[in-house]
Amino acid sequence: MTSPAVDLAEVVRAVAELELGTDVFEFHGGVCGLLCTLGPGAVDHWLRESEVAIRVNIEDSAPLLETLHVAEADAWRALNALSFDFDLLLPAEEADLDDRVAALAAWCHGFVTGVGLGGLRSGRADTGEPSEIDEILADLTEISRVAFSDEDASDTERAGFDLAAVTEHVRVCAQLVFERLHVSYDPDAAHAEPALRH
Repeated sequence: MTSPAVDLAEVVRAVAELELGTDVFEFHGGVCGLLCTLGPGAVDHWLRESEVAIRVNIEDSAPLLETLHVAEADAWRALNALSFDFDLLLPAEEADLDDRVAALAAWCHGFVTGVGLGGLRSGRADTGEPSEIDEILADLTEISRVAFSDEDASDTERAGFDLAAVTEHVRVCAQLVFERLHVSYDPDAAHAEPALRH
């Protein structure tokens, strides 16, 4: 997988200074969920649907918003890449384990929320039974509730290994949701620049 084109610290600063009412990991998950359901324009749609009042009067609002749009474009290209370049925007492995667990939970919550904001209906159209995507979203919802435990603290090596496995599972799940919702996949989309503003 390739490294994100946007720096995590830059996105953290943008989310904080624009006072979006969420952390960067939940925001990135939400944008990725919207990219799966609606495609480009996810940042703008998330801001509208969340009824977030952007502080447009702050001095650096335009560059901060541009950082969010760059993060969206980076995720869109990665989701469309044939080489499965998509990755979650999460703390580095050197970060504290409890912070990494909390970030993954927040990312999953954001992703499930983003898919919902995108208007995805649950159940198979023909039977009303849970679809593969419903099952994936239920799984991610469970992961969104995880927390760093005393047991994890007593065996950080095991906990770190488990977190890496769960993170990879989440990454694959997000990619699967994208692929299932984009059955008419266009290989040229991997090279297309999304229309980031409406």
